[in-house]
Amino acid sequence: MSHYTSVKTKLYETATLIEVIKEMGYEISYATTLENSFGKRRVDFQIEIPKSDNIGFVKKAGKRTLEMVVDWFGVKGVSRRGFLPKLMQEYSKKIVYRQAKAMGYHVKQEKKKDNSIRLVLKKY
Repeated sequence: MSHYTSVKTKLYETATLIEVIKEMGYEISYATTLENSFGKRRVDFQIEIPKSDNIGFVKKAGKRTLEMVVDWFGVKGVSRRGFLPKLMQEYSKKIVYRQAKAMGYHVKQEKKKDNSIRLVLKKY
């Protein structure tokens, strides 16, 4: 049986998250109801996944971070184990690049064999 799961994240900036999701090739919908045949959940926005249940995000009152709302049983074409780590990596990279640039640093990215990345900051 399907059900929605709320996943706590360390995602703070909604605009940056939306930018990263789009860069990953997904479409965003600002529909505020995430629904499937088993229920509905209120969200702030959602990732549109063709022929699949969508993945939503919500910032609850009094909280600084966004929660991911998902029913993995209904999501097709998105890796359950790979999606959030990849999203977090791209989000974190974008935050570091933006802050480093604002502080006058240049950022060089090195990709390791295990798909992790190393960011090297240099000030010129």
